[in-house]
Amino acid sequence: MRFKCPFVLFKKTLRSGKKVWYYYFYDEYNKRHQFSTGCTIKAQAEAVCMELYRSGAMIPTVKNPLALLSSRPLEQHGSTPLFREYTGNFFIYDKCEYFKKKREHGFNLTKNYAHQKRCELERYILPFWGEHHLNNFTDKRIDEWISWLRDNFHLSNKTINNVISGLKVILSYAYKTGVTEVNYSEKVVKLKNDSKTHGILSKADVEKMFDETNLESVWNGNMLHYTLNLLASKTGLRLGEVQAFRKENIFEDHLLINHGYVEKFGLQDTKNHKPRVIPIQKELYEKLISLSLVQTEGEYIFSSTKGKLPIIRAEINRYLKRALENIGISKEEQKARFITFHSWRHFANSNLINSGVPRSIVQSVIGHVNDDAMTEHYTHVSLDDAKVVLEVL
Repeated sequence: MRFKCPFVLFKKTLRSGKKVWYYYFYDEYNKRHQFSTGCTIKAQAEAVCMELYRSGAMIPTVKNPLALLSSRPLEQHGSTPLFREYTGNFFIYDKCEYFKKKREHGFNLTKNYAHQKRCELERYILPFWGEHHLNNFTDKRIDEWISWLRDNFHLSNKTINNVISGLKVILSYAYKTGVTEVNYSEKVVKLKNDSKTHGILSKADVEKMFDETNLESVWNGNMLHYTLNLLASKTGLRLGEVQAFRKENIFEDHLLINHGYVEKFGLQDTKNHKPRVIPIQKELYEKLISLSLVQTEGEYIFSSTKGKLPIIRAEINRYLKRALENIGISKEEQKARFITFHSWRHFANSNLINSGVPRSIVQSVIGHVNDDAMTEHYTHVSLDDAKVVLEVL
């Protein structure tokens, strides 16, 4: 049974200029009631409303509903801390004890990962679980939370599973460090994955896109975006790796891929935290060198600021979508076939595999994320071995 949120929050500006969160709900006679939560923070307002709902008092009997959160007896939920208190610094890169322990054990956790998980915590987890004690995770409430995520945010199973992963990390760490006597993370079960498989362009489509006689009609004469996408189609580079591509990565017969790029944080490690070498043909080398000569004030190859900063993701995606339309693949078809920039990665991967290139070399060139043993193996593929891909690319 799906859980429907029993109230609606909205922000109201008072005469004083103060912005306060209010809520309304409908009673059993379908009569609408509206009250102030007294909160200026949405997550706190939601916690107040959830507490009113749990106590059966949507029409508050106290002047300040916010006082309900601090007046609840601790013994009602046990002696564990409130979830909000426990997660005060969780997933904050330089303050989180969990991150500190992981780094001590050799794990490489990026600032971007920390930022993503903290955003998920604040948006999707804390508003629901913030005022629960850590030993108050019941099967019923977990099911209600997942329904709440669907109803209020319309999230896919894949996105909900990402959020669940963060919650499981928190609950598991609380158990490992003795904060809880039960590992409540085991109660939180992931959903069936509903992620779509990225579409792969046909060879005929790709030939149309990169026929230089079509440069004007397909790419509006923009050699930068033409070369950027050509590079991705031949190497399977991730979008962030394309953004991070600099003059120092270009060699006459190969590319050295040792960074990704995140617009909030700048240069980062590659996804598997390992550099890789990709053989290239002379034609692609010459195009990259030509672009590098235009970037006179910085090192980034694909830049609209003369090399000082890489081109932004939104512009890369916009040019690709326009080019696809120009060869006859409409926006509707792009969406139906799930064609995105990441499709270049699938195209390059499939092209290599279908051409009989050994799996170890495909892994090395594409830079797949694998278990440590496999990754270590692929890292040792030599440049000479990898040059077999030149016949395909």
